[in-house]
Amino acid sequence: MGNLGNKLNKAYAGEVKQTLKAKSWRKELESLKLKLEETKKYAIEKFTKSKEYNHDMVECFNNGFEMFRDYASVISLDYNWSEIDVAGVWEC
Repeated sequence: MGNLGNKLNKAYAGEVKQTLKAKSWRKELESLKLKLEETKKYAIEKFTKSKEYNHDMVECFNNGFEMFRDYASVISLDYNWSEIDVAGVWEC
């Protein structure tokens, strides 16, 4: 019975070690995840304050405005397409 007891103790000790390792890894992963989120948040804040971001936003706004103007110049509210010339400008 002594041999069996030793084997059981070793098996239990092995399981305890594995559980402790898993908890340790879980804590380590949570810590790394928090660091990654903080770094990502900092990088996004840094980028949104950068000149490239401002330039991209202005360009995006201008492109969107151009697209809106192009569509708006083609559509007639009363569906009278004869008043629109080739360039999409209203003929008065």
